[in-house]
Amino acid sequence: MKQTLRAKSSKYISFIIAVVLLLGLVYYQYTRVLENTDHHLVYALDDTYIHMAMAKNLAKHGVYGVTKYEFSSSSSSPVWTLLLSLFYVIFGVNEWLPLVLNILIAIMILYVMYKILISNNVNQYIIAITLIAAIFTIPLYAMIFVGMEHLLHALISIIYIWLLSYLIKEPNKRQVILLYILTPFLVMTRMEGYFLVACTVIL
Repeated sequence: MKQTLRAKSSKYISFIIAVVLLLGLVYYQYTRVLENTDHHLVYALDDTYIHMAMAKNLAKHGVYGVTKYEFSSSSSSPVWTLLLSLFYVIFGVNEWLPLVLNILIAIMILYVMYKILISNNVNQYIIAITLIAAIFTIPLYAMIFVGMEHLLHALISIIYIWLLSYLIKEPNKRQVILLYILTPFLVMTRMEGYFLVACTVIL
């Protein structure tokens, strides 16, 4: 039993190292934010607060708008606004939710990258370097504090390209269906997703 657990942990060691590093950087960045904002959580862009206001109005009043009085198409990412609204219904309206969601999504990005690399028989050393590089070059730890849909778009894009790579090599009906399902979520998360869809159509 102990050997099995040890084997499983060693298999995921590169992913675990990357997650620990990410959380450490997030904690450091979080303390820096509080030092400069009188110990209040403040997001880097005002767009974040537009999403939060629309999500709150949708959750509490059933109105998709920046106010509770009328509809307004003010969101650049309907999927992100709807996701925030769903979690506001479940957990209540609070300013922490975009931060927590982005932390979870960042971890999911690292996991999907890990799965892609491990499925291509890349060794743990190279995987660890790749995941750590992703943390600093995207950069994951900084994008978390923007509190917007950028990391969700990155996650969906990575999964989309992963599915597409399999379809190019060996067409599979199940993967085609998954790609069709993922496509509207991709473009409704960020409009830049249209470029990826256009490339997919050409391929």
